[in-house]
Amino acid sequence: MAILKPTKTEKQSGIYSRRPKGGGTGRIYMRVKVAGKWKSEPTPYYDGDELRAFAFRAKTQADIDRRENAGELTLAGWVERWLITRYAEQDAGKRTTVKREDRRLQMYVMPILGALPVADIGVADVKRLIDALADQAGPVGLNHRREPHAPRSIHVIWQALQCALNGAVDANLIDANPCALVRSGTLPTIEDADVGFRDNAQFHVQEVIQLLTDRRISFQRRALYALKALTGARHGEVAALRWRDWDRSTPILGQMQLVKSYAAEVKREKLPKAKRRRRVPVHPVLAALLTAWRDVGWAATYGRTPNPEDLIVPVKRVRTTKNAAAGALHYYPANQSQFELKEDLAMLGLRVEVGLHRSRAGHDLRSFWLSYGQESGAILSILIETTHSRASIAGIVGNIAGVAGGRVVSGYLRSRWGILCREVLRMRFGALGAAVPWPEIPDEEGDPDMLRLATRSETPHDFT
Repeated sequence: MAILKPTKTEKQSGIYSRRPKGGGTGRIYMRVKVAGKWKSEPTPYYDGDELRAFAFRAKTQADIDRRENAGELTLAGWVERWLITRYAEQDAGKRTTVKREDRRLQMYVMPILGALPVADIGVADVKRLIDALADQAGPVGLNHRREPHAPRSIHVIWQALQCALNGAVDANLIDANPCALVRSGTLPTIEDADVGFRDNAQFHVQEVIQLLTDRRISFQRRALYALKALTGARHGEVAALRWRDWDRSTPILGQMQLVKSYAAEVKREKLPKAKRRRRVPVHPVLAALLTAWRDVGWAATYGRTPNPEDLIVPVKRVRTTKNAAAGALHYYPANQSQFELKEDLAMLGLRVEVGLHRSRAGHDLRSFWLSYGQESGAILSILIETTHSRASIAGIVGNIAGVAGGRVVSGYLRSRWGILCREVLRMRFGALGAAVPWPEIPDEEGDPDMLRLATRSETPHDFT
């Protein structure tokens, strides 16, 4: 069978397909350098699996180089090949993380350690990198001056190097990762540049009530703020919520299912952080606001009634793109939400700036959910199941319980739905909470507090 010859460009790319002239699928070949000469070798992949073939070539070339010059392969050379594999292995939703690792390694690690043979890098070299980062100026800050690297920045650069050297361990280039052998105390303690900004950024319950009820704020924005403050969800998770995710048939309180998150970097939905779907009891205040938003506000804002597949709080496109026309409904942009929040806080006369480096943000509304819950008497180790993954809960549970092995303990924490609803209902929201329909709460959990939490709505609040 006649085979089409690969073009020069295809050969230079490192992989190429040998396709039959009559059409059909061809096997992908790779070009590798052996003893200083280029050689073509077949891969186990065919047309359509170019990314896997590209990763296979990178690993093969790395193995050849390790065998030929195990002591001469520099860290810069290894990182280049490792990044090729990383880009090929990650799906589109994770490539943003690889880009950050790439940038940190090239900007901060390579100038200091890049010329060293990867097999010779030891703990002393990693400590030298950490000391150099602590002394040298970092990127230009918000005050337009170059400042020393913050402790958190040094940690993420060290983590990028650790990931690259983990790959070197897997490729048998080194026996152990020197980053993992760095003693405790070598890395700087993580602390905020402005120590008091987190306390200043915290929302008080009366401030949240103003954001949800003041009619000078558009209904669209109030619905967005309510979803953040009364579910503890991240902005991407709120932006991806659809009406079908609100299950009103769940007993006691309805259930908001956080199953997707919108990733602006790749312009598509992905799984939430840590790939863990979460269920959040819908607080009566949130249920009343969303009901009014669905029945009245949504149609008034977008010109039609919503269907189950519609986003709960979308925005209209300002201009036409190749994928959608102007006016089409789209995911709420995070930067637009942040600008609008600052605008609304200023309009209400509430605090906007909270320190030298930042203002109050939508993520502080997520913080409000746990903080107000704890202030209201909710058990934090139960309420946190609505906001964090099992992996995150592990360390928190360990700290709360004062025991080691929090990761093991957290695997056994599976709160019943009634118990989760009980902790959510401890958040009363003052007069606003008394002015919305409150559920009948069965005493099935053997807790008399469940019945005492129930109230009756005499003068329902009108969110519209």
